[in-house]
Amino acid sequence: MQESGWSTRSRSSSFPRGDATAPISISGSTRQKKIKYLDAETQQAVLEKIPARHQPIYAFLFATGCRVSEARALRKTDVKRDCIVIAGRFAPSADGGEAWQIVKQSREETVPLTEGALLAIEAAGQNLTSYVFTNPATGRVYKKNIYDIWNAACKEAGVGYFPLNNAGRHSLGMALSKAGVDMNQISARLRHSNVVVTKKHYAEPDIGVLTKVVDNVRAMK
Repeated sequence: MQESGWSTRSRSSSFPRGDATAPISISGSTRQKKIKYLDAETQQAVLEKIPARHQPIYAFLFATGCRVSEARALRKTDVKRDCIVIAGRFAPSADGGEAWQIVKQSREETVPLTEGALLAIEAAGQNLTSYVFTNPATGRVYKKNIYDIWNAACKEAGVGYFPLNNAGRHSLGMALSKAGVDMNQISARLRHSNVVVTKKHYAEPDIGVLTKVVDNVRAMK
């Protein structure tokens, strides 16, 4: 049986869609390497199929574009007044388990503490660990069950299999691109190594502009 709303705030205002900007389709782009992404409406539809106690970490992924391993490893001390510090992630360890490791760039990075991110963090509530998001069923950080919960919700929502990293990180990147945000700003938001990486994944030609250019060239002949 589906659980009730995740907090005392209404579900409609819980995780603002405005954080992910303009609606986008589920299809990939026309680039050589297609990126799968979800629009804000579909994100919300899947989120509502996730039990309320598990919703905060997924809403956080949608709002910030963080990688799944980064969200799982987010510590309470990483949440500042105006930003979120991305200091580490969980990675496989020598003993076959996993361990908290410093980010691959060997330096801390930050993402904005947006309204959507703050609401997700607040909704996660208190726990006895040093991490922001824990699985209420175990009291420990999410492991591979974070994907099991997501896959089950996607199936119930009629979306089918959809990679969780694409649902958050790539969907935010595409939403910002379609909203006309400058590629340099998107690159900074997603913490890419350079803007070339961002353009490779998210830059799309403005068909309207290209059509006008072609029409102008034809008119000059």
